[in-house]
Amino acid sequence: KSQECVGQGAGNIASALIGGMGGCAMIGQSVINVTSGGRGRLSTFVAGSFLLFLIVVLNDLVRIIPMAALVAVMIMVSIGTFSWRSILDLRRHPLP
Repeated sequence: KSQECVGQGAGNIASALIGGMGGCAMIGQSVINVTSGGRGRLSTFVAGSFLLFLIVVLNDLVRIIPMAALVAVMIMVSIGTFSWRSILDLRRHPLP
């Protein structure tokens, strides 16, 4: 896991040096991958390969999906992956 963090950091730094914006879209995907039962590197490889396939091969089909539908999917994924119990922790550990 630490190698992934180092790689992500190096990628963000390299992106910043050429004027890009750093970030990581894979964190949410990793959470979904683990909660769906993926535990090894193969599951990560398959998920990444599927995304690449969607972007490269099926980009014309993805383009016709309404933006509102994509936003709705993102909201549902956020609701499903959010740790709702962490809200209770805010009462026990309030911010300074």
